Amino acid sequence: MAVLQITGAESSAVPHGHEKGSKLLGTMLMTLRGTPFMYEGEEIGMTNVNRASIDEYDDISSHNQYRMALNNGLSEEDAMKCVRRFSRDNARSPMQWNTAENAGFTSGTPWLAVNDNFNTINVATELNDDNSVLSWYQRLNKLRKDNPVLIDGDYRELIPESEEIFAYTRSDANGCATILLNFTENEVSYDSNLIKGAKLLISTEEDSESGILKPYEAVCYYKTN
Repeated sequence: MAVLQITGAESSAVPHGHEKGSKLLGTMLMTLRGTPFMYEGEEIGMTNVNRASIDEYDDISSHNQYRMALNNGLSEEDAMKCVRRFSRDNARSPMQWNTAENAGFTSGTPWLAVNDNFNTINVATELNDDNSVLSWYQRLNKLRKDNPVLIDGDYRELIPESEEIFAYTRSDANGCATILLNFTENEVSYDSNLIKGAKLLISTEEDSESGILKPYEAVCYYKTN
């Protein structure tokens, strides 16, 4: 299956496709088997940090990888690109609560500087936006609670040969949920027989169409036995 790529992931600005991609991944997390964990702001779509210098990173492995990259002939900028992409500090920046100083995380000095995009991506802003990543996670949480099949249902993969769509069912004695996730920036089609007779429970697109998935679209259908 193709790996989700979101343009501009190294930028401290909100990257292109960020909101759609965040909702897509959240849908997968909340509809697969197992206990979902939401860690370090993923429920509001927090992004990687974009530090200018290795000195701004605390992660010891990032420093080791940076030195190793330089020793193997990479330029400082190329080495920093690797750090920005893979550093564990990307998951350690302070939680972005609001637009106050330090994103409302502390009145003191945080162990790491907050991400520059906290004025756009933060809990307070997203709580007031029905289309935000946080609001989507709230809808997913309710969907999971209202449909036990998403918690205890059996898993079966559909169309494993597809390089664009990750599709699977969760089923039990009462019915079957079908989840389709488009991991590309292109519109893709699928066999609408996969959802024949099923009701659309949720979609990341307001005008979702049977047999078609828009870029990064995620849908969940349900059919009673």
